[in-house]
Amino acid sequence: MNEEQSIVKKTESALDDLLDLWRRRKLVCSIVLTIIIFPASFTLYQQFVAVPKLKSQVSTLGVQKHEAEQKRDKAELQLAPFLATAERRFPDIPADKRLDLLLSKLDKAINDVQNAAWKVSPERSIDTTVRNSLVSNLKSIPALDVQITCVLGDAEGFGLASQLKDIFEQAGWEVKGVNQAVFTVPIKHLVLSFGKEPSRELQRTLALLFDSLGYPREAGLNKKLSENMLKIIVGSK
Repeated sequence: MNEEQSIVKKTESALDDLLDLWRRRKLVCSIVLTIIIFPASFTLYQQFVAVPKLKSQVSTLGVQKHEAEQKRDKAELQLAPFLATAERRFPDIPADKRLDLLLSKLDKAINDVQNAAWKVSPERSIDTTVRNSLVSNLKSIPALDVQITCVLGDAEGFGLASQLKDIFEQAGWEVKGVNQAVFTVPIKHLVLSFGKEPSRELQRTLALLFDSLGYPREAGLNKKLSENMLKIIVGSK
């Protein structure tokens, strides 16, 4: 109890001294208070703000490091067979270039297989049911002048272009072609150009044609064409 009273008295005495100093010399008192308060404030800030924040950041970095290590380990497992194959196939190539060389070889092999499969695939043909639907729908739409062109020397493309010509002519549309031309840029699938915005009915009908062949719907306006013109370019498979 004596110790508690002694501490209280000391505190009261210190406060009295500060008050007395404030009354006599305010500037000196302000300096003393600053010297006392600043370290205490800094200690409290460190204990209750800075340190907890730093601990939180360290914890977050630890989680991120663990996730990054897991991703790295997974990637290494996935790459291991390729790295082993690259080392076996290209032992004389620097280690840091083996994988890139293997991947380039694989890309080329895949492209070669796809091209070979495409070349031996059956010729494009419009299904009879689709053909009948196209003819029926085209008969109910105001006719346009149709110009059909295919790539020069492409016998398979000429065959598909001829099928299209027959469909439009059965529907009563006037068709010019099949023409053959040389293109500076390779033409794939079907490309349609209109002299003016086609009606919704015609768009739906031609969408059936694209979908039956599995092609993206490539069509646009060409100001060089007359408003009553539809130009069809039949590209390669």
